[in-house]
Amino acid sequence: MRESRREQESFRRRSRVLMEWRGLPDVPNPARNQHATAALVPKLLAKLGLANRLRDEDIASSWRTIAGDFAAGFSHPQKLRHRTLIVSVSQPAVLWTLDRSKGILLSRLQEKFGKDVIRELRFQAG
Repeated sequence: MRESRREQESFRRRSRVLMEWRGLPDVPNPARNQHATAALVPKLLAKLGLANRLRDEDIASSWRTIAGDFAAGFSHPQKLRHRTLIVSVSQPAVLWTLDRSKGILLSRLQEKFGKDVIRELRFQAG
């Protein structure tokens, strides 16, 4: 909650009088430095470079429901680079199958994570 201007000025005057009386520096207003945690966490994750990693973990955990149990058993999302999701596939036959159903998988991924997050899907052996 924001204090009114009159209350803020009153607080400043009281602080100044107490500071002069005590001979100590002014105690800062703790309410002035309070922020909601929900507002700070995304900024902190971005500053530490963990926001992308968190999104990559979300994609990896959703891969089984998007690709299906069989395909997910032989493949896993490797990395998301420049809005292209690179999926590593261990079996050539599964790679061929996933490549043929690329459009469906891409639309499912875009539906869940947004078109601005994933624009392309690539499969690689390994």
